[in-house]
Amino acid sequence: MKVSYQTSMQFFNKLNLLFNGIIAGTLLPFGILFLGRQKEMFPALLEGTIGIVITVIILVLAIYLTYQSHHGFKISFKEYSKEMALREKMDFYYDISVRRYYYLGGASLCAMIGLLLNTHGIFSLFYLIVLFMFSLGRPEVRKMMDQLALNEEERKLVYDKLEIK
Repeated sequence: MKVSYQTSMQFFNKLNLLFNGIIAGTLLPFGILFLGRQKEMFPALLEGTIGIVITVIILVLAIYLTYQSHHGFKISFKEYSKEMALREKMDFYYDISVRRYYYLGGASLCAMIGLLLNTHGIFSLFYLIVLFMFSLGRPEVRKMMDQLALNEEERKLVYDKLEIK
């Protein structure tokens, strides 16, 4: 995915916008659904054996997406080369971060669907776990510099928000 930026500040603004957008996009509907469940405004849509089967399928999918967000992010660094130019390194980091956030957004969506279909508290708990995973993957300048093992010159360009060529 190609993103346009001139400085590290623009880069992190774009990454943070996506990060916060995905969280906000799932937080509001989940909050409405959760509070509606508390006031019993939304009855369970699935009950019985079929409800249990679908609940398990949704939960397994949510767990897989959460695992993939973390594991896929780490494993992506096998494709990383310290010999890349700084812009290529940051583009690489943007791509794997976006993938991570999309997987977590999918896990959040599974938690919402699960809560909509039945009243199991496991989906509320799972949504909190996904929010925790989001907090671990929050875009930070120092974390990115460490994960990409930037040299001193590259760190100075990023930290001082100078133009990246």
